[in-house]
Amino acid sequence: MLCGLLLVAACQKPSAPSSSPDAGAAALPAAALPGPAGPFVEPPDERVPEKLLCVLAGQARDLPQAAEIARRAEKTGALAAGWPGIDQARAFVSGAEGFAVVAGKFARREFAEALAAALRRAELSPLIVERPYRHDRFTPAANDLDGPAAGRVLSGMSGAAVPLLTRPDRDSPTDGEAADGAFLEVTGRAPAEGEPYFRVQTDGGERYLPAARLLVEYNAFPSPHGTRALLGVPLGCREDGCRWDYWLVEKDFGKRRLLAAAAAALSHAFSSDGRLFAAAFSDGRLILMEDANTRELGQGCAPLFLPDGRLVFRRTGLGSQRDEVVLAAPPAYEPAVIFDLPGEPAYSKKVNRLPLPVLPHGRNLIAKFYRRVPLDGGTRLDLVTVLVSPDGKLLDRRTEPADR
Repeated sequence: MLCGLLLVAACQKPSAPSSSPDAGAAALPAAALPGPAGPFVEPPDERVPEKLLCVLAGQARDLPQAAEIARRAEKTGALAAGWPGIDQARAFVSGAEGFAVVAGKFARREFAEALAAALRRAELSPLIVERPYRHDRFTPAANDLDGPAAGRVLSGMSGAAVPLLTRPDRDSPTDGEAADGAFLEVTGRAPAEGEPYFRVQTDGGERYLPAARLLVEYNAFPSPHGTRALLGVPLGCREDGCRWDYWLVEKDFGKRRLLAAAAAALSHAFSSDGRLFAAAFSDGRLILMEDANTRELGQGCAPLFLPDGRLVFRRTGLGSQRDEVVLAAPPAYEPAVIFDLPGEPAYSKKVNRLPLPVLPHGRNLIAKFYRRVPLDGGTRLDLVTVLVSPDGKLLDRRTEPADR
């Protein structure tokens, strides 16, 4: 029978576990404690955590002091690419003023404590703060400014300065520059049509920067060894939803590549050794990157690398929904469809429309599907969970109402 069913897709809120006695979930293996140096990157855990443990490298009364703490934290070598970030201190400590330097966030306490220990060895004063889980591991947070915040300048080219604007429009005259990688105080969003802007405070007074040039929030998704990361730069939210620029950056932001501009989502995966990177775009394309080489794998979404190096993902199946289970094995990584559940695919407003990743279960795979079935003259939405072999043989199947 299926086991491990408490594993929940990272882009899906968990449903209640079955009360069947043989539906008990096997515990995930304990994470190996990170070494004393870092960088500290938590191994994937497909369960959606109830809380996150944020490691603060320190708190500061003003942004220059916070930026100095961030520089000291970066020099420890313990931080993964894309960190640290600077946020309002009151977001972490009730009644606090000024800014907090966020060095990492984890679901497992042992990783938070290991990073805090490394920061203490560098004579910093870290603090571990529990916060409710805000968003999944594929989609960054959409920043809603409710007061002064901090943004990190992210130029289109490493080391290139970004012009500061005197008013928020494309033809605005410039007045000075913001250095790539510098932290600026963000006082709000600019009420401009078209390209979104942020108001920033500089020595010369209030200026403007395009939202695409400020990493506001610490939306970093690092590779397993922390040498590079996917960054989500929030551009803001409108009636048609939220948008981000997605960047792939190397350690210390030395190299960067814009993967998708103004995109609603970008599901992604790193291989266990961090060498390979897969990304699925909102138009349905799936790419596989190794160093400077990029391969198109056709249509696909929700990529995930298995421990043995195989890439598994979903692809449009019956009813134009994302249903097929596809495997691409090294070294050629040629995609091959191994499974597609018969029936009528169905999604509703109650169900997250993001595709559910396929999860490893030993050498086998667990996949979830939504299916509409007749019921008392109407229809019902079911969540079907299947266990399939590496060659696509159906080993087990369980069905439950999707609203559980």
